[in-house]
Amino acid sequence: EDIGINYRDDVAGNDAKIYLGAFKAKLKTFDLAGQHYVIRDLALNNTSLRYLQQKPLVELVQHVTNSVDSSEKETGKLPLIEVENFAFNNVKVNYDDQISTTKAVADVNELGLVNLKVDLTNSKYSVEDAKLNKSNILFAFKPAPSNDLKKVKDTVVAEKSALGLMIKNISLADNNVQFDNLGAKASPKGMDFNHLKITGLNFGAGDVSYSADGIKANVKNGSLKEKSGFALNELKGNAVYNDKQIKLSNFVLKTPNTTIENATELNFTSMDDLTKHPERVKLALSLKNTTIGLKDAGYFSDAIPANYRNEKIKINADVNGYLNNLNIPRLQITGLKNTQIDISGTAKGLPDINKTFLDLNIKKLYVTKSDILVAVP
Repeated sequence: EDIGINYRDDVAGNDAKIYLGAFKAKLKTFDLAGQHYVIRDLALNNTSLRYLQQKPLVELVQHVTNSVDSSEKETGKLPLIEVENFAFNNVKVNYDDQISTTKAVADVNELGLVNLKVDLTNSKYSVEDAKLNKSNILFAFKPAPSNDLKKVKDTVVAEKSALGLMIKNISLADNNVQFDNLGAKASPKGMDFNHLKITGLNFGAGDVSYSADGIKANVKNGSLKEKSGFALNELKGNAVYNDKQIKLSNFVLKTPNTTIENATELNFTSMDDLTKHPERVKLALSLKNTTIGLKDAGYFSDAIPANYRNEKIKINADVNGYLNNLNIPRLQITGLKNTQIDISGTAKGLPDINKTFLDLNIKKLYVTKSDILVAVP
């Protein structure tokens, strides 16, 4: 407890400062031969770390380069690490690499993990419960140039195991996140994905998995505000994505201007079907009580005219069948300045517009030219 360490190496360009408030670790298993380590409790409190990497001396860089034996191969089994209870409280990290122009700052108020398992040999990672509360995270970097082919070396990289991630429960509450791509100019308005500043980030999900077999998640709640003005009030639903199916069920998204209630399912034999074989792609889509505010669309696109920013589109729709042979029991669209659509029927031949045949029962169809130009700029 209460330990301070300062380290500075002008030759290597390293400058580190560590203050250790309180650190506690209880080992349960330490199997060096089997590379299996189990930690019952791992806690870090009231701790700060500052690391600065500056340009090292030229002589040192050349010495390190000459001393590295690139012919050596990594061998041996990698560790299997388990942590039953992991807790960080009031931990501050400031990482500044001036060589690669990378900066990461984390002010962690509360980070907790239960039954964390890290299998480095098989690239499998799992955790039963994960939480991050009232914390501030900043990450900024400048991408390295990628067009210098002279720097590309002919190397053989050993094939790695496919990444596997499983989280039984995850909870993020009242966090702030900032991301900056220093190689991209900031946009003066709208959502800028190269320069994000998110406040009040809340997110809860269960049964989250990512692997070569696909992605699954049961999102229970989500909300945030972004510096552009965009706000997400509610997000929930079940999502499945793999090489045979894309499915979204019980999906709800709400902002101050938009409400979406959606259930969509796409089934296919392979991903190539989506672009090459629409006749193999089966679709079931249902939109109900859905209102899309063009003010929200304006955060992502400057194509929305200023006089349409406060308009909304209301949609109720049911569509099913194969992409080249769709049944449309219901398609109702109202809103914008003066759009009213209420149709049902079938659509055959899509997506080839030259082969498309529509058999529609038109109950109501009224669209102005200005509304069409907004929907299809």
